[in-house]
Amino acid sequence: MLLLKAYTLLFLTAIYIYIAGFVFNKILINNTEKNISIIGLLGLFFLSIIALITNFAFALTKLNNTIVLLIILVIFFITINNKLIIKRILIYSSITSLISFIIIIFDTVYRPDAGLYHLPYTKIINDHKIILGINHLEFRYGHTSILQYLAAINNNYIFYDTGILLPLTFFFSIPVVFLFEKIFTKENFIKYLAFLYLFFVLYEMNRYGDFGNDTPAHILFFITTIIFLNNTRLF
Repeated sequence: MLLLKAYTLLFLTAIYIYIAGFVFNKILINNTEKNISIIGLLGLFFLSIIALITNFAFALTKLNNTIVLLIILVIFFITINNKLIIKRILIYSSITSLISFIIIIFDTVYRPDAGLYHLPYTKIINDHKIILGINHLEFRYGHTSILQYLAAINNNYIFYDTGILLPLTFFFSIPVVFLFEKIFTKENFIKYLAFLYLFFVLYEMNRYGDFGNDTPAHILFFITTIIFLNNTRLF
């Protein structure tokens, strides 16, 4: 029952991320991007920025986070509401949430960093609006990043406190799907590079307890390299 609940929460979080990505792409970028994995990464970026901006005026409480979620859903169904897009979101959410679920249930290594740095800071921004200079009060809070805002905004009346732990996993699962798809592209160099990146990510970066803030940054660098080379047509 606990495993079913974990997968359900991951699945719902994935849907939220992809919907946020489509809203961000439609309203603010107005791009014709069709790669849903990139849309998912845009969703992670968008939710992080929204959380940071919101925290300048409000604490990221469950109520405020739920309001943000509802606003994003309303905008999506008003401006997009495309059956094909909804179907793709459900398919990709199923795949990425399953990958995220696997790396969570097979992670058995305890890493104390989250308890020392990330979780206490996430708790602070859930309870208070932004506190400038807080790292001068406690040096550990200088080791945090915008990923803690992404975690904090997922603490709402749907996911509750468990939601804090979920978004980080999609910095692994969404790029894995993206790189896997790029292996079947026509450009040989992109194909081989995507294979090498995917192999490295699956072999070296598959431990959820060891993610921290560094692993997502490395993975995003890999993805950015692929996108840049693919768009510039250098190879």
